[in-house]
Amino acid sequence: MSFKRGLIQTMSNLGLIGAAHEVRGLTSLAKPRTLLSTLRSRIAEAPDGLPIPPPRLTYLVAGTYDVECFLTFGRRGADAILRMLARNGIDINRFGAMLDWGCGSGRVLRYFNDLPSVDVHGCDYNPRLTAWCASELTFAKISTNRLEPPLPYDDATFDFVYALSVFTHFGQDLQFAWIDEMRRVIRPGGYLYFTTHGDSRKL
Repeated sequence: MSFKRGLIQTMSNLGLIGAAHEVRGLTSLAKPRTLLSTLRSRIAEAPDGLPIPPPRLTYLVAGTYDVECFLTFGRRGADAILRMLARNGIDINRFGAMLDWGCGSGRVLRYFNDLPSVDVHGCDYNPRLTAWCASELTFAKISTNRLEPPLPYDDATFDFVYALSVFTHFGQDLQFAWIDEMRRVIRPGGYLYFTTHGDSRKL
């Protein structure tokens, strides 16, 4: 490996240069203050004690290399789920199994690492993301799915499935197909929590 390519790879691993810039060389770096902030956040351990995804996987999920943003919005997503359950008198600790459908690099999933009585699962269609989660978020069972149903689970597997903005990315036919698939994998009396971006994101 050449010195230049080695330098680019090292900077990419630290989150100091975007994946798109790797191909073009060192032509577009972030501002010095951003570089310093990113470097510090990469060196520091995440507050939850869990690993931080590599920069490229963080960007794929969050649209930014900023670790603090990645963690903050993950925490907000998890808190929204917990508040919704609490408002409806549902104790998450009483679920037998739950699924983060569209788990990405575990931005929300990581905040459900302390549910000792719950069988926690995550799945996504991107094998790079699921490979990282399976390796680093070992409290959860991780699977890879295709863009179309089915999911790799038996009927009536889950008490609870959440999908944050997953349906936003589907056309109508796929949305209906996935609703039917949710009906299949969720146990009778179970729950599905999902969000979308709404009318503003219509094609």
